[in-house]
Amino acid sequence: MPIRPTLRPLYRSRAWKMARARVFARAGGCFTLLGEYLGGARCERCGRMDGDIYTNERTGRLVVVQLGTAHLDHEDLERFFDDRNLKCLDRRCHLLQDLEFHRRSRQSNKDRKRPLLGEAA
Repeated sequence: MPIRPTLRPLYRSRAWKMARARVFARAGGCFTLLGEYLGGARCERCGRMDGDIYTNERTGRLVVVQLGTAHLDHEDLERFFDDRNLKCLDRRCHLLQDLEFHRRSRQSNKDRKRPLLGEAA
């Protein structure tokens, strides 16, 4: 799901980089003295380690685990950098975490493009 244009500056900020580092450290990640991520973090949902390779049960393809920082509550901008609102998740777990949010977004976008019954004539 693309980042909303109004939120892009927040993801480039120093505060976001610090919050992301705290979340990855909580998940077991290691960092250099300069704050560069070295690896070692685990997904806080399924426990897979960053960089691990596993076979997708459905497709049979090899998948490399890539971790990211996920917001648990997308609507509350007051808690954007709050560690309690952030989790270190791999891509699959991130999609599962955001499934209901994606459904709501898709439905509202789909409805926005469709004319109302009375306006269709």
